[in-house]
Amino acid sequence: MILIFVKTELLEEAKKTVFLETGLQELVKLSDQPQDADKAVLVVDEQTIRLSIGWRQSIPPYLITDHLPYNQPNLLGLIFLQLGAYEKAAYYLQDYQQIMKDLMIAEQLQQGDTSSLQNQVTAERYKLSDFDYYRRLHNQAVLLHYQGHQQELSLEFVIKTYGEALAAAPDDEYYAFTTRQLSDLYLDMGYLNEAEEVVRQAWQRKLSEQAHYALQSGLIQILLRKLQPPYPKIQLAEITVLLKENLTYYEISGQQLELGMLSMDAAWVAQLKDNFSEGLACINQAIRLFEEEEVPELQGDAWMRKGTLLYGWAQKGQPFHQQAIDSYQKALKIFSREVAPYVYADIHHHLALIYSEMPAPKEKKAMLYAIASKSFQEALGYFTKEHFPYEYGCVCNNYGNALVKFPDSNFQNTTQKAISYFEEALSVRHSEHYPYERATSLLNLLEAYWQLPLDSQNREVNQRRWGRMKEIAQEARALLQEHDSVLKEQAELHLSELEKARNSYA
Repeated sequence: MILIFVKTELLEEAKKTVFLETGLQELVKLSDQPQDADKAVLVVDEQTIRLSIGWRQSIPPYLITDHLPYNQPNLLGLIFLQLGAYEKAAYYLQDYQQIMKDLMIAEQLQQGDTSSLQNQVTAERYKLSDFDYYRRLHNQAVLLHYQGHQQELSLEFVIKTYGEALAAAPDDEYYAFTTRQLSDLYLDMGYLNEAEEVVRQAWQRKLSEQAHYALQSGLIQILLRKLQPPYPKIQLAEITVLLKENLTYYEISGQQLELGMLSMDAAWVAQLKDNFSEGLACINQAIRLFEEEEVPELQGDAWMRKGTLLYGWAQKGQPFHQQAIDSYQKALKIFSREVAPYVYADIHHHLALIYSEMPAPKEKKAMLYAIASKSFQEALGYFTKEHFPYEYGCVCNNYGNALVKFPDSNFQNTTQKAISYFEEALSVRHSEHYPYERATSLLNLLEAYWQLPLDSQNREVNQRRWGRMKEIAQEARALLQEHDSVLKEQAELHLSELEKARNSYA
């Protein structure tokens, strides 16, 4: 629901206008209370209709106009614009040629169709008002941002365009709006420190509640992306405080979509803190909100997050394996291989882990492991070493762990297969980029080597294996100097046990 502030003498007239469109009254709240003026998306008086910035994530960050003369068609057109209903907006605003062009572009952005869009050429400064000059620069930056991968534009050029828009911003609110889009660009490209820096700088300006919490929401996304295992308690505490403030604001303001996405983030943070019951409540709220808003992609994301949370809870000893599987299966109904191959592969990776660890009677174990293997292969069918090295490393590492547990008539063969997958994981988990992940794969590989029987016929094979195992343990210990102390202790223990076993291997 969107809030519109209307002067008292125009309130009844505005209500009649809204009732001209069936169902519109359910999406719009009209108010003549002065305290609502700063929160409203439209402010109406006898002369003009003034638009607030479109912070709602349901519409593209493309600026159409900042005001129009007050009349019935303009009011209806701007209401539909704020709702993201561009076809209806165009029907009422058809007398404005430039607005019609911009509405066409905004609708294509909303639909994700940027292939046919043309970057607009910014007009000469002297021909435009301050706002229109800024608006053109901002929109040009947004289009470059959305089309950059298609036109092979350099990141520096797109950032420069955003910088020009920031310099031309008519006030702090619009400066914050452009900053949010620039931070999203940095976030998309993985420049997390730069994203955080520009948001924190803009956050210090004098902003409305909408702008303040929109930037805060962006900062939360950046801080969540910056989290790396083992998750520091100080960072989790800061994110928790920001999330609580943001959730309260979006719940009070009735912005369901934003509230749902923040609820998903809150569920993940709760899981990282081992507060699974709180996380489950958050994710169930997100699912409900997305169902009400009828956004299937976000529903699918929420079902995936619920599956991950329930799987994490199951790893703590609770009997939630089947519920986690059910959640992932619901997500698969939305994210098929054809529609979303990356997500499809990711879901199968998680399903494989659950099937391989799920408690079951001995007679059912073989069937579960067969299903797990199939899901691991589904994931590796898309997550190839060449195109998705990080994901490839994760799946190979986890497949190796699962193979170590698989029941097999040829135990040594299964263990060798697990070793080959650990080696594949190490081929992409390089120490300079993924020291923690590499260390975990090294320790997993070491565990698999311990399970191999000694070669009673060839002492040199045993000696080479002992030397390899010592190298692995030493590398893991070195990588864990500034990381998980528990894993470092494991590496130290392996080295100690290897010294004790030296004679056996010799």
